[in-house]
Amino acid sequence: INKKIYIGILYCGEIQIESLIRSIIDSSSHAKISSINIYIIGYHKNLIAHQKLYEWFKKHNDQHRLKLDADMTIRKDTINKLMLNKKNCRNVYPVYDFITKTKIYGFHYIPPYHCLDFKNITSRFPDDLKDNFEIKKEFIGVYHCENATKDQILNFIIHRIVKLFNCKLNMKIGYLKLILKAIIVNNKLILKNLIYIFFTIFQIILKSKNYKNFEFKHKLDKKNLKDKWKNYLLSNTSFQSE
Repeated sequence: INKKIYIGILYCGEIQIESLIRSIIDSSSHAKISSINIYIIGYHKNLIAHQKLYEWFKKHNDQHRLKLDADMTIRKDTINKLMLNKKNCRNVYPVYDFITKTKIYGFHYIPPYHCLDFKNITSRFPDDLKDNFEIKKEFIGVYHCENATKDQILNFIIHRIVKLFNCKLNMKIGYLKLILKAIIVNNKLILKNLIYIFFTIFQIILKSKNYKNFEFKHKLDKKNLKDKWKNYLLSNTSFQSE
């Protein structure tokens, strides 16, 4: 069987990106994938990045597709498990998050011929797609924010506090639990940066700025990325970025 996979990655300077690329290659090789297609979007605007990614997925609607963040890594058997999927709907899997030391949802697998409706997504809820999907309980070996930086931890908490103001009641409870877990695990860091957290949230609510503080400082260097990653990419791997 000629197995292909299309993997979209949203990137804004995360330190885990090289580990992610290596884990994708290892997992694809283990699953005997004949063609690995990786599309990395370095971005400043969350909504535009997601729209570009979903358009790319739309072009390859007849293929297996994965949506990953650049601060994730996957296990050797992850892709093999996904390929066994028999359902024609988007599957949302839990990932183990090192910031909260618990499982959270955030990894998306889109099977062949499943269409995504992304016309009404927003910058704060870019995964709020109007399609048929299933929340899976099975952990298939996806990890989030291993060796997280100070900025990543603070951004994680700020991001979810901002979402708290703009979501339904049942989602508010989930976000509150997640924020509390992150604060308990990282209490010393939070106490040292309370003023920064409150000031940033105040700015976002007042001016509706994009919550990703550090991405405004980050400029994607395409040549550097290609030079860095060509050591990991196999002959059956296509790589594009923007």
